[in-house]
Amino acid sequence: MAEKDSKRSDLLTRLIEAKDPVTGETLDIAEIRQEAFGMIVAGSHTTATTMTFLFYHLLHSPRAMEKLERELIESNPGTRLSAVNRLADSKYLQACIKENFRYTPTFVMPLPRHVPEGGREIAGEFIPGGVCSPSNNVNVDHRLDRESCTSSKQAHIRRGCR
Repeated sequence: MAEKDSKRSDLLTRLIEAKDPVTGETLDIAEIRQEAFGMIVAGSHTTATTMTFLFYHLLHSPRAMEKLERELIESNPGTRLSAVNRLADSKYLQACIKENFRYTPTFVMPLPRHVPEGGREIAGEFIPGGVCSPSNNVNVDHRLDRESCTSSKQAHIRRGCR
């Protein structure tokens, strides 16, 4: 058997080496399998769902699809995998992806939001510091302007669409 590569930092290595901060216990093989499976499925599910919704919105928005196609052709990303890095510079593509995330989020588990020390007033109610309140990303403005690939309230995305 080969010697352990101490420089590896992939998911499996991290799970094998993980220790409970209180007890110092490591995960058993069943727990490692469960954690790894959950991460792999979660990653592939959200990617597939995001792409499905993105194409759904683009196929129902001929003007947006044409504008995106023009941008991609003009930027000539090529067919080589290394050329995919240049897609980050495609402003309209990035705007469409961000709008897709906003309009049809694929991750809907509540995310914790902690009120800072001293508390804050939110919608006329004082919330004390230290309170943790879940915020669900589904509670967003779902007015979508498919023709421009943006909602009326998303100025940062509209800037990318020009």
